[in-house]
Amino acid sequence: MKINFVIHVESNLERALALIWAYPVCASFVLFFTSVVREDSTKMTVDAPSVSIIICCFNEGEGIRRTIVSCINQGYKNLDKIVVIDDGSTDDITRKILREVEEECGSLVEVVYKEKNQGKRHGMYDGYLKSASKYIIFVDSDTILGDNFINWMVTSMSGANVGGAVANIKISSPDSMIIKLQKAMYARGINFQRRAESAIGAVSCLSGCGAIYRRDALDQVMDGWPTESFWGKPVGFGDDRSLTNRILLKGYRTVYQPKATVYTDAPESFRKLMKQQIRWKKGWLINSLKVVLPFLKRRPFVALILQIPYIVSALVTPVIVLHVAYASLIDGVWPTYWILSMLLLTLSMYLCTKIGLTDQETKEATFLDFFSSAVFTIGILSMLIVPAVASIQKRGWGTR
Repeated sequence: MKINFVIHVESNLERALALIWAYPVCASFVLFFTSVVREDSTKMTVDAPSVSIIICCFNEGEGIRRTIVSCINQGYKNLDKIVVIDDGSTDDITRKILREVEEECGSLVEVVYKEKNQGKRHGMYDGYLKSASKYIIFVDSDTILGDNFINWMVTSMSGANVGGAVANIKISSPDSMIIKLQKAMYARGINFQRRAESAIGAVSCLSGCGAIYRRDALDQVMDGWPTESFWGKPVGFGDDRSLTNRILLKGYRTVYQPKATVYTDAPESFRKLMKQQIRWKKGWLINSLKVVLPFLKRRPFVALILQIPYIVSALVTPVIVLHVAYASLIDGVWPTYWILSMLLLTLSMYLCTKIGLTDQETKEATFLDFFSSAVFTIGILSMLIVPAVASIQKRGWGTR
């Protein structure tokens, strides 16, 4: 059996694949450290501009009460209202709870009851129309806000030309093997990748779990957003990434706020995780293809530094996985180059996520957690781009 050492790459194909794969990673490391330096000097703002919170729910049951309560318990002194959009729930429990919350909270909580399920985008849009605050925060219906969440999110908006910011997302589901795997994926993807993107004010996705927007920025991009389509069919998912792209294309900056924490549920079975990831990949692919040319025209730096390398890397990674598997199983070439590269990459990311962080969950993640999640992400999740492309015209939610 031949040994493919780290200093030797077997073919021109491997050289090309390695360069394509390495570029966005190297760029991210440079941007990451730039972001960390800025975070260390960030102090919570003492201002309290008006804020509204929008929550869309569908058959959420008792969970919607804890989400609303976590918003109220923030104690933010200029919280105008919490708008809850019940998107045609049919479980007979959600609406009962929402009516109880309305009665208990008075004018602070406004619930819009929709008789027909229209999808999250329409619900977010309806909530936007109900709010007149300076800032609007979108929160998922299975999310719990951490201490001082609103204050830290508002702090993020004090930067020059910031149109939106996203929180530090943590998983609240009980630990199991699949949950621990996802926690490590979040630690790598959020505490590394989003911190890197934030360095140039171009966080690619202000996740629906917890994101804040400037109202006057939303006013410029919401027209036509709920009915957005791709290849002649409406897009019912990827709402957060789509809205982020619209904000970026208007020239605003989008940033990450690591000190604002939210806790969300995660798939507790492999089957549900696969369905979620395929939906996410379809949302990412659709929204990336829709805006790559507009970004090249209006935000070429962001397109060339982050967006296009991400797209190419996502498409190339499955090729790398299949090439390495073939070389190992058929040609008998042990993939030492790729194994050592992944070990080095994972170790670097692991050490980076320990820098300047205060949240206990990330600090407790071990190197083994990081490495196993990296292998899972690259070896399995990267391959889901194939079923995502194959089913790209199927626009159902996929996990309901």
